Amino acid sequence: MERRLVLFGLSAALVVVGWTLLRQQLLPPPPPVERPLAGELAEDKQPAVDTEDDDSKKSEPAAGNQPAEVTPGQQQESESSDAAGGPETSEVVEQPTEPVAAPQNAVPVLLGSAEPGNRMLVVLNSRGGAIERIELTERLASGEFRYQSLVDQSGYLGPLGLEKDEAGGGLRVQIVGRGTPAAAAVSIDAQVNAGLQSGDLITEVDGQRLTDSQEFEDWLTSTKPGQSVEFGVNRSDENGEPRELRFTVTLERRPLVLVESSGDGPDPSPLSCLLTLTSIGKLERQRGNELDWQREEIVGIPSLRTGVWRVESRDDSSGITVEFHFTLTTGALREAGVTGPLEIIKRYHLNAPASSDTTSTETSRRSLFGYHIDVDVEFRNQGPDELALSYELDGANGLPLEGWWFGHKIHTAWWATAGARDVAWRTSGATPNLLGASDVLSATLSGDPDSTLELLPEEGKVDYVGVDAKYFSVVWVGRDPEQGLQLARARARAVSGDEVPRAELKKVNVTCQLQFPEVQIPAGESVVGSYTLFAGPKRSDALNAYGLNQLIIYGITPFKQIAHFLSTLLHFFASLPMVSYSIAVIMLTLVVRCCLFPVSRSTAKNAAMMQELAPEMKAITEQYKDKPEQRMKAQQELFRRHNHNPLSGCLLAFLQMPVFVGLYKALSVDIALRQEPLIPGLEWCSDLAAPDRLFAFPAWMPEASEGGWLGPYFNLLPMLTIALMIVQQKMFTPPPTDDQQRMQQRVMKFMMVFMGAIFFKVPSGLCVYFIANSVYGIAERKLIPKPKVSTVVAGGGTSAPAAAPASSPPRRKRRKPGQSQRKRRK
Repeated sequence: MERRLVLFGLSAALVVVGWTLLRQQLLPPPPPVERPLAGELAEDKQPAVDTEDDDSKKSEPAAGNQPAEVTPGQQQESESSDAAGGPETSEVVEQPTEPVAAPQNAVPVLLGSAEPGNRMLVVLNSRGGAIERIELTERLASGEFRYQSLVDQSGYLGPLGLEKDEAGGGLRVQIVGRGTPAAAAVSIDAQVNAGLQSGDLITEVDGQRLTDSQEFEDWLTSTKPGQSVEFGVNRSDENGEPRELRFTVTLERRPLVLVESSGDGPDPSPLSCLLTLTSIGKLERQRGNELDWQREEIVGIPSLRTGVWRVESRDDSSGITVEFHFTLTTGALREAGVTGPLEIIKRYHLNAPASSDTTSTETSRRSLFGYHIDVDVEFRNQGPDELALSYELDGANGLPLEGWWFGHKIHTAWWATAGARDVAWRTSGATPNLLGASDVLSATLSGDPDSTLELLPEEGKVDYVGVDAKYFSVVWVGRDPEQGLQLARARARAVSGDEVPRAELKKVNVTCQLQFPEVQIPAGESVVGSYTLFAGPKRSDALNAYGLNQLIIYGITPFKQIAHFLSTLLHFFASLPMVSYSIAVIMLTLVVRCCLFPVSRSTAKNAAMMQELAPEMKAITEQYKDKPEQRMKAQQELFRRHNHNPLSGCLLAFLQMPVFVGLYKALSVDIALRQEPLIPGLEWCSDLAAPDRLFAFPAWMPEASEGGWLGPYFNLLPMLTIALMIVQQKMFTPPPTDDQQRMQQRVMKFMMVFMGAIFFKVPSGLCVYFIANSVYGIAERKLIPKPKVSTVVAGGGTSAPAAAPASSPPRRKRRKPGQSQRKRRK
């Protein structure tokens, strides 16, 4: 029988491996589809519309990437509303007599800093007045970034907005973030101030001439944190004459990029938080196919999504503010039947970091954490007549994909699958909702307008809506926590409508669109909608300040309560002096096993009892070898006489199962374990929330990619976990008393190997729990004296081995009849 099981296992493994190799040869993956740059399709399809009055006849500016100077704004800001969901009408202070000329080229604009005390560094883009990139730049006391990139291990220089300069023969620097290594560059020439500057022309890097931004990115990918590099730079002096300078820069570990726009590659991401009008005057936007949602704008007016906005920036004691202005003139609004001009302003404000938590208001608590951007959308009616309009605001997209191939993100619904990036929302007073990335893509490809993409099909209020990743979220919330967001409609969107392989469905890039109710703007007045974009980690203390604590999803009851309790206990242990999170997991294991000590002793006693009863069990088996029903009754009678329950040996595993599930959920969503090493300085196990990744599998190995069930790395801790479990099972499992128990134990050995394959990609923190649990179990059984087993039966007296089967009485020999008996018979 054992030989058959081994042959079956080997045959099944050969079939799986053979089919995998054959599938790779016969059904190779399709080549990647070349995608246009973000916004390129919409820009090509957008008709040319006049943006000036009839007298000027100036057409909309073409897209470009030349650097433009960003000057401080001189325009007075209108008074905005504190109510998050409802726009406020205010009087326009000043009306320009002539529309300001629109800029010709898109430029990047910085918001925030990487200096200590700051939370994020944001790169905005004047094309669409949108968000291009968000980096979490919060620093620890050691100076390192608190949230680092776990995927990109190359050196970090900081965003530079590099642009190819044909005339100068190099790369032109457009932006330099404060607190980045580029800003701290040391000049070899002592007469020059430290740091790269906007407008510098990089001519060479470490002796190499790089004339393309992609070449620069490829070079930067080959660097390492801590590496010192040398730049050759041309900088104009006071007289405008170019001057050759040389700088040395020490690279850092990369911070986590929470939002990133990329127009090409396998995961295209457009700009985030784009704005578009859904109705104005007598014009309304016509919805098309679900796959073309990024092109849906009102036909006949300039595009707010792909158009270039004017930039105004200012920095004061309250923080940094960047304004984007877009003017729709009378000529541009002719088809809408509206007399312009109409000035649209998108205002981004990043608060200065708070220094204390002396105030207890919700807004002050938000400022204390600083994981948000205040966004105002203002419409200034500078025409002579009242006008009505409605608008739509996109959510963020391009959130990080770290851990998508091993991470298990928990969904709010039964049997539903979550992706690496999902759409999360909660209507006012309701339970939180989560729409998985694969469901968003499936509904998008189906093209059903009444599909599950409708998050809020009719006007109502939501507490939050946005994109949720495993450890981070970027969601819209109300400026006033009590009022939330008043919406006319909310909808989930798949950024790309391309087919995705089944193994990569978790990678689908999703976002959301928020449509706001129609507003009436009297002549000479303005309407302001004030909103807040939370962009930060899913830490319980930070989420509570924003009313987003339900974004941490532990699953269903009772595992949710167990996971929350274990997570709280784990954080308590980790807060103790000289205790790391790996030690905290071991301490948590000891607490759990100490609480279950009476049960484990009962299990040990059960095993000892089975050894004592083994001779009687064997005798019963021999006696009723061909009578299974009678054998079962005899065994039950034997257990009853000794007050023994054979199922009590499973009680320890049964009670540990909720703890295991709860701990698995706690470790799967707890951001505190991210970047926490097993041992400080151990590179191959530097993240307890991920597999340990001892070494990478060779490229030829089947199922060893990120989408394969093995994953791209060999993980040591799951193998140690299964090995210890097998040793523990071998040491303490009672010897089998019959063929059935012998077969069960053989099956359990194969099950251990099967469990090793299933748990091959579990977080290393969970493996630490299992290893500590097995070591504790072995130590407990070896060091603590064995429990004494009473052989007294329930009815009194002592137990004795079962009597051997009674032998049949000897046959009596038949005596021969005597003579008298023979005479009678005759």
